[in-house]
Amino acid sequence: RAPVTVTKRSYMAMAASCSGWIFLALQLGLTIARQLPAHSKPHLEADQVHPGVLEPHNGTALLEGAVKISPDTPVLPAFLRDRGLEGTMAPEYHCTPGTLLLFVAAYFSYAAMCFVYSKKVAQKMENACPKPSESTVRSESAPENAPLLAEKVREPSWDLVKFFLVFLVIRSHIVFLLGPDAPKKMIEIGTQHLWAFRLELIPIPFAMSGFVFISGVFGGRKFSAQFAVRTAVEATALVIMAALLFNFVVLVTPVTPATFTWPPPQLWYIVGLPIWRLTVNPCFVYGRKLGIPALLVFAMVYLLSYMLSHGVGPKLWAGEPWAMSGPLSGMPPILGWTWSLMPFYALGQLLSPAEWTQLLKRRSLQLFAAIYFVVWITVLVIFARDDKTLLPLRRNFMRDPPVPKLLQEVTCWFDLCGLDSFNYPHSWNPDPIGAESFVTSLAYFAVKSAISLAVIWLVAAAADPVQRACPRFAEVCFEGGKRTLYGYLLHFILLVELGSRMGTYLLLGKIDMAWWNLIAPLIAFPTLLICTSSMSEAIFSKLFAPWRLLL
Repeated sequence: RAPVTVTKRSYMAMAASCSGWIFLALQLGLTIARQLPAHSKPHLEADQVHPGVLEPHNGTALLEGAVKISPDTPVLPAFLRDRGLEGTMAPEYHCTPGTLLLFVAAYFSYAAMCFVYSKKVAQKMENACPKPSESTVRSESAPENAPLLAEKVREPSWDLVKFFLVFLVIRSHIVFLLGPDAPKKMIEIGTQHLWAFRLELIPIPFAMSGFVFISGVFGGRKFSAQFAVRTAVEATALVIMAALLFNFVVLVTPVTPATFTWPPPQLWYIVGLPIWRLTVNPCFVYGRKLGIPALLVFAMVYLLSYMLSHGVGPKLWAGEPWAMSGPLSGMPPILGWTWSLMPFYALGQLLSPAEWTQLLKRRSLQLFAAIYFVVWITVLVIFARDDKTLLPLRRNFMRDPPVPKLLQEVTCWFDLCGLDSFNYPHSWNPDPIGAESFVTSLAYFAVKSAISLAVIWLVAAAADPVQRACPRFAEVCFEGGKRTLYGYLLHFILLVELGSRMGTYLLLGKIDMAWWNLIAPLIAFPTLLICTSSMSEAIFSKLFAPWRLLL
């Protein structure tokens, strides 16, 4: 093997990535300095029940037992009390039918403009593309596998998967359009429409983990000083502009208090992505240069992720004024999600995009993914039945059977994960660092990875059939898959945050929650089309990257 040559540019690249690594080192130092046992909550014994803990139940009172409330009880105060946030002021909504009408008119007007603009762009591109002629056809003497064009061809299967996963993310966030009624409505659907609630939670194990995996696949296989600086500059500008737009919506809408958060936790992905690129990418790049196996590099990244997600988290921030309220209150959940989802990004870095694409197109793997998904849903349904052998399902999961415990922590099908679940990031109380919690985290990662990859391969298998059956619909999905970052950012800012603060709950709050699984996709899909339209890209690409105005 040829000796490794370390150049001056290599030193610059390593120095450029030090900012991320220094931050990680400080986080690990905080873990050591403030040892967990002093800040952790004691595990519940078998005969103890916390006010926010499930008592033995038969599976029908899904959320009612969790927070000791009924659908008619105000939920938010109890929700805050269970987290030790009694001093936190619940927002007050001052919306009127007028503000709701203004938002609805603006939404449909923008949707119409996006449609017209997209039609004009498509027409312009069609007129600009000449019809094939003899000069553009491959000559008979050319090799069969010779490319017509030197430029890379984008694989539409990945775009369809990204489009589908972002749709699931938006669909799960539609519940926030219920505004102050959201907790009450979720209690209603959880207690009165149990299986509808479980359908609501199906994407939890794979939506964001699958999307982060794809981010790792296309996160780059090279690392240099230029890459590091560009990543840091573009990410900083994106976070600043998106946060300013988000907080502008907060400040001008009729909801009090108008809390300024920097950065908003809803935008955690655009904070996490550059951190992964500046920390995970160099591990694999220099690992390949030094001849270190990729699996060993992945194991190192996973260990780092485990130490951060279980060692530095809400236990250490509990009671800290800056973490509970104020401009920096968004940082604890942002960093928690970043650390816990880091292994999925690293998983995408194990192979090159070409290698992953080759596996993605393999029919045998697509068939296996379909079988695995059916088996996954079947197992969930079996364990979700009112089977007395699985009861009692208490919050003391350490004494529960391992299979329902694992399924619950990954899917949230048997209880509301957001209260006291041990699995991070669906938790404000992760397990402390230790051998048992490490093995448990490995099991969670294995299960989430398997179902995430199965869904990705299953959706990718539908790309060709969808394109043949409905070319126009497929084209829209493929184009939207190229702009999923806009879908992620804009649905939060322009629909969820703006809509809920302008009074969408006045309309949606009157809907019977039994129909929610039908209503939510009908809102989510057109919103995704709007946010990923060419017009949205034309407008917000300049806003989120202001230096482009000078180009």
